[in-house]
Amino acid sequence: MRNPKREKELLETGNFFDIVTYARDVIKGRWPEAEPIIIRHAYYIYTYARDVIKGRWPEAEEIITTTTDGWLFKCKEGDPMGVRKSSLWKIQQFGQNISLS
Repeated sequence: MRNPKREKELLETGNFFDIVTYARDVIKGRWPEAEPIIIRHAYYIYTYARDVIKGRWPEAEEIITTTTDGWLFKCKEGDPMGVRKSSLWKIQQFGQNISLS
């Protein structure tokens, strides 16, 4: 069951894993209020699209496709965030499966 107090806490802390897990296990679908946070991290874009949306996330495709080698990408505030190579491999594989351009 959704818990507004817990949702507020999750949005304030910005913990990618907990946010995606809550969307998957509690909301059981997209959580539009959390998407601006999720879209800041390539690996969680991948897991959110795979586990929550269960398909393409067009708003996030440009972020995934514009990462150079998967090591860094610019988050919304312009701060670099590290992305492990294994995450990039998964994103590329997932992108092929859902026809990312």
